[in-house]
Amino acid sequence: MPRVARDKVEFSTYHIIQRGNERKNIFISEDDRIKFLEITYRMKEKYNFILESYCLMDNNVHLLINDNVNEYQK
Repeated sequence: MPRVARDKVEFSTYHIIQRGNERKNIFISEDDRIKFLEITYRMKEKYNFILESYCLMDNNVHLLINDNVNEYQK
């Protein structure tokens, strides 16, 4: 049974987790990691969020993002 989507509040910090199916690797080479970061950067620019931290492992990814851009521009 899938999880129910959480309600989005106005400004928050989110811990995003992505894991490979059956815990299989999602990154085979260093190029895969670079491509993932390039896509993440494009989405950051498009959707205007702050990537506070990230951790790329072979079979999973953790992103800590914040959508309160104005807080960091003070």
